[in-house]
Amino acid sequence: MNEPVPQINVPVLTPKPDKKIDRVRQYAADKIARAKKYVKYKFNKFVNWLLEYVPPNPKILDTAFERVKKSIIDLYPKTEEEPFTVKQAKSALNKFTIQYTITGKDNFDADSFMDRSRPLGIKLLQNNREIKFKMVLHCIIEKTNIKTGGVESHQKAFHSGIEINLVGTNTDEIYSEMLKTILERLATFQRSGKLDN
Repeated sequence: MNEPVPQINVPVLTPKPDKKIDRVRQYAADKIARAKKYVKYKFNKFVNWLLEYVPPNPKILDTAFERVKKSIIDLYPKTEEEPFTVKQAKSALNKFTIQYTITGKDNFDADSFMDRSRPLGIKLLQNNREIKFKMVLHCIIEKTNIKTGGVESHQKAFHSGIEINLVGTNTDEIYSEMLKTILERLATFQRSGKLDN
């Protein structure tokens, strides 16, 4: 055990790949590449054939669609003028309190009326600073009586809270808050279904 390790002068063998295996690998890689290329060519050829033979849209559907589209557009004609105007309705106490009115039109529900009259309301608020104000939405509510089949119409008013419009107040934000309050009260009324005045 105390003897030194003998030195053996024999060359160490290192494994080398067989040339035949390299040829098989190269052959397999070439076949796979050719197969991929062939599949891609066939797929592109099929897609091009499919795109060439897509049937055109039937003329009947196109004309029917255009007629329906035109009739819908004719229902709501576009006018260049603003559909709503602001009018000073009432004043009291030597113009200490002033009521302004924006009169609604047919084909507008509460949401669309409030959205379309928004620029007028904001402009009115911007021109009248240092005031307290509130917004009121007057609606005509119709309800069909199931027993008689008659339609009952009632006027109903939905109020916002009282707000203060100072010089630095964001009028768009105030209008949005008041609109939200009014539409919430309208939705609550519609869910309850009561026509109390």
